[in-house]
Amino acid sequence: MKRILIIIFIAAFAFSFFPAQAAKDEVEGQIIESIEELDTGSLIKLPDDQDPNTQIDSTVYYYAVDGQRYVFSNEKCFFTWYMDYSELQIVNAATMAEIPLGGNITYKPGVKLIKFPSDLKVYAVARGGTLRWVQTDQLARLLYGNDWYINDLEDVSEAFYQNYVIGEDIDQEGDYFPYYERYNTNTIATDLGL
Repeated sequence: MKRILIIIFIAAFAFSFFPAQAAKDEVEGQIIESIEELDTGSLIKLPDDQDPNTQIDSTVYYYAVDGQRYVFSNEKCFFTWYMDYSELQIVNAATMAEIPLGGNITYKPGVKLIKFPSDLKVYAVARGGTLRWVQTDQLARLLYGNDWYINDLEDVSEAFYQNYVIGEDIDQEGDYFPYYERYNTNTIATDLGL
């Protein structure tokens, strides 16, 4: 019995790192060598440098219609917008350097509730990275179900707090509709107002 538990623990531990490695692994296909080869709305990253001590080659960007690249703050944020890395394209370092940084991408509206470690408030995300304080547990349950604090709540580092703006509080039923937010913000470009 003890042996089975150890095997389960090791397997769970190994698979918990799988998504991060997926972004670092090479994507099949050709390396893009010029901006002209990119379509707006592309997901891009640098080639794997084969050094497990570096992280720069695992960073994923969104190439926007304004010609800038926007970075996903973390994998949890990425997976509110995409199901997997299948659309990822590899861009050489010289081409990546030509694309200016535009900023960070916030969580997709209507998908998750978020909170910051030093702030007790729980926020719903609306278009444009707008945070709306969900004032009661009852409202959170109405919006995201009884297990909202288990399935739909993400802790976000305070380092990314400035990427968001504070909007109106949610203090009654009907102030916010997660489905409406998701449906009306179906692309990152829409969320960024591009």
